Amino acid sequence: MSKRAYPYPLVKGTHRRSWIVLALIGFAFFSFLKVWQTIRVDQLNRRNAQLNNELQKLADENALLQARIEQLKSEERIVTIARERLGLVSAPKISIPPAPD
Repeated sequence: MSKRAYPYPLVKGTHRRSWIVLALIGFAFFSFLKVWQTIRVDQLNRRNAQLNNELQKLADENALLQARIEQLKSEERIVTIARERLGLVSAPKISIPPAPD
């Protein structure tokens, strides 16, 4: 049996160089992913802070509106408006004695 001749004989260290190049490419790829991930996390943190600020502003506005609703619902205010704007007067209070047993 004869040995099979390869058209391109292996140069000593070629596999080693291939592994080094592959390792460098892998390192560069994972470094890129890590940088991208860090940037994305930073963007999401900024967006989260913006949304929290907006949420706080809306909560403050909601509290003011709730206070305004309570103010507008007050009986004193309604009676005052009924008298001044609509000319309504309070009905006289009538006492009805309890029915005899």
